[in-house]
Parts: sequence; C-alpha cells; structure tokens
Amino acid sequence: MFYYEQISLVDKCIYVKKEWRGRDLGQRLLAYGIQKAKEQGFDELYLATKLEDYYEKYGCDYMKDGYSIEGKK
Repeated sequence: MFYYEQISLVDKCIYVKKEWRGRDLGQRLLAYGIQKAKEQGFDELYLATKLEDYYEKYGCDYMKDGYSIEGKK
C-alpha cells in the first residue's frame, strides 16, 4: 500500500519523494501500475525517467531519448 506522504503526482507524473527513496517503493509502484494497466486492457505503456537504465532493470525496453514535461531534451 502507498500513502500520499510517500509519493507525489505532478503533471501526470508519479515519483517517490527523496526522503522515501531506497525502500523499493518505486519498484512496487511500477509493478502495481503495470498490473492495473493490464487489468484495464492496456497492452502497452510508455514510461519516462531521467535515470539511466531504470526501467530496463524491470524488463522494459529502451526506445529513445525524449523530452521532459518542461519540454527540455
């Protein structure tokens, strides 16, 4: 279970607050999101992060560099 003080939603982005990192919350949140997306019939998800090789360690494929929500490359 996730509590609001541990995660934040900003411009359709979810992230684990700095003081809560290192507790596998991101991994649990990702697994939960993937499960819920599958339950709702989604067969593809597009995820973005500034971290290198983050989603790949969970079995995702790297597609390409993109832009941040601020429009920066």
